[in-house]
Amino acid sequence: MKKGKKIAILILIILFVLGSVMLIVGIANGGNVAFNIDYANKKISTTSKENLYEGTETPESFKNINIDIPAADINIKHGNEYKIEYHFYSSNAPIITTDNDTFNMNTGKTKVVFSYGFVFDSNKDDGYINITVPENVDLENVTLDLSAGDVTIDGMNISDLDLDLSAGDAKLSNGNIGNIIVDASSGDVSLDSITGNQVKVTNSAGDFNMKNSTFEKLDTDLSAGSVDVTESKISNVKIDNTAGNVDLSLIGEESDYSIKTDVTAGSTTVNGEKKHGSFEVVGGSKKIDIDSSAGSVNIDIK
Repeated sequence: MKKGKKIAILILIILFVLGSVMLIVGIANGGNVAFNIDYANKKISTTSKENLYEGTETPESFKNINIDIPAADINIKHGNEYKIEYHFYSSNAPIITTDNDTFNMNTGKTKVVFSYGFVFDSNKDDGYINITVPENVDLENVTLDLSAGDVTIDGMNISDLDLDLSAGDAKLSNGNIGNIIVDASSGDVSLDSITGNQVKVTNSAGDFNMKNSTFEKLDTDLSAGSVDVTESKISNVKIDNTAGNVDLSLIGEESDYSIKTDVTAGSTTVNGEKKHGSFEVVGGSKKIDIDSSAGSVNIDIK
């Protein structure tokens, strides 16, 4: 990445963060968006009770999940049966179907292009979608698209997981997830005790954390956020950070890896030994490639 482009990105990040801070302060003090103008459907929506949708679905079975809604926390875990409990606010009623082994929930083509103000309403609760599947069931494809809300997946085996999150955290733990793709605008992404093939994370503002996990490939692209990987086994690592520290603690031998770092503003340390910001060593077939504009890089392999 050229230095001029990196500087431009840093300026954009600062402006983005300032705007995000204003939004977060409002939300942290109990504020909710006062109204949204939905030009696609020609309506104005609020967060009042008349826009609350809730219910319980008990499909006979499904292997795939496809959810596209404005805002809710989504929790996926094992239980006694196939069950979806939902409770969230939306300008459109959710369309719910189960076909071709896929549970679908979406709220239509809502395109909110203007939002303004906060409403401080202590009576408004958070939205949620709680999904359970029987203990012996593994999922194939899970796709979740949220404008706001956290995603928590615990103890699940999933072939492919695709998350598109505008504002919210993703927490994955205790399972096998073959391929993970996360595209986030604001929020942290964390993996704890997960095994799989590859992880690809793109995030504008938020940290990436991984511990006690095993993957063939890790690929992260963060504009503003830190990368912290501990006690994990990863064969190929590619990290592109614009602003944030990188701490990489891998299980293995240093000689197994070919390491390349390009750090514009910050230091590089490999197994306690300080290196130049831009550092390269040819070793084994496993690879670590880190590009950091502003932030320190610390690599430990043992």
